Amino acid sequence: MKSSAQRGFSLVEIMVVVAIMAIILSVAAPSLAKYLNGLSVRSAAESVLNGLQVARGEAIRSNNTVILQIVDSLENSCAETAQGKHWVVSHCPAAGACGGAIDKQAVPPVNCNDSDPVILAKGSFEAGDRVEVDLGGSAALCYSALGRVSANASNCPAGTIDPSGSGGGSFAINVRHTDEACMADGGSVRCLRIAVGTAGQAKLCDPSITSSDDPRGC
Repeated sequence: MKSSAQRGFSLVEIMVVVAIMAIILSVAAPSLAKYLNGLSVRSAAESVLNGLQVARGEAIRSNNTVILQIVDSLENSCAETAQGKHWVVSHCPAAGACGGAIDKQAVPPVNCNDSDPVILAKGSFEAGDRVEVDLGGSAALCYSALGRVSANASNCPAGTIDPSGSGGGSFAINVRHTDEACMADGGSVRCLRIAVGTAGQAKLCDPSITSSDDPRGC
């Protein structure tokens, strides 16, 4: 019985395949980078939106002030910072105690001066430095027992977002990529905005969409 002949690839054939793959990658790489940058922005925006929704819901449920803080870690050494990549929702400021266990059944402290914070939720929105969440220079906001964002709510620390000025009680949190310009500014990344209304409800929207008929617009 004759064995069938076996034939491999020639060097020329391999080089042709490598050249074709290189061309495909060079064409696809920019689109892939754009997609991944947009995905990072959306992931961060959705995480912060989740934190806001939890904070508002807990404020209404407990009939008490709830604070959302942006922090640099979720350890007990955490510090509040506008450049942080993590968020903590709590009764009383959580800075310096972010490592505590989540407890939604605890009774809210009457006076935060002599009480440890009650951690209600926490999360992260970006492991690296590619995404910026802009709270207008602040790193915290307070939801009152009515579910509205208020800097004057009971036990609300100084320096939190105060939407009672020109915004009439509403404000926006912008989420953008640090390496690429937003589409609204002529760039290639679809940046997002979290619009918080006067009643405290939060909505994710796209500032690059200007049509009033498009529900994705701001």
